[in-house]
Amino acid sequence: MCNAIKYLVIPIAVCLVLLGCTSESDSKENPPQPKVTTPAAPVTPVAPSRIVDTLSLAGITLEVTIGGTLSPSAELDVALVQTSGSPAIAIRLWVGDESGIGSVKTKVHSHGASYHAVPQAPSTLPENCALWIEVQSATGEREAGSISLQ
Repeated sequence: MCNAIKYLVIPIAVCLVLLGCTSESDSKENPPQPKVTTPAAPVTPVAPSRIVDTLSLAGITLEVTIGGTLSPSAELDVALVQTSGSPAIAIRLWVGDESGIGSVKTKVHSHGASYHAVPQAPSTLPENCALWIEVQSATGEREAGSISLQ
């Protein structure tokens, strides 16, 4: 029994000694350091909050209203009102350059002669970034045009 107690007492004593090794002076000399975080660089908006323009594409004329501020990955609020021409079969929007590389094409939903979509800007904005609108008419004609956002 004496050996069993020795094997229990020695590890407990070692733990107590190790726990008591730090003195008050050690903790005063090396106080815990606060966590420092570097704030992200602010993104400067590069477009006004409202743009109104008119485009004629594939025989259809649209009045386009763009709301929001252009910045990487931002969503824009786009309203389109058809002012002339036969109804469009499809209207697609994207933010970026003409190629659409890095952009997500968004199909509009309609409310009669008015349409709405919320396209998202790419995470890296290309030079001369624009809102691109592609219209497909009832005759199958497709045409794309843009409105500058810068």
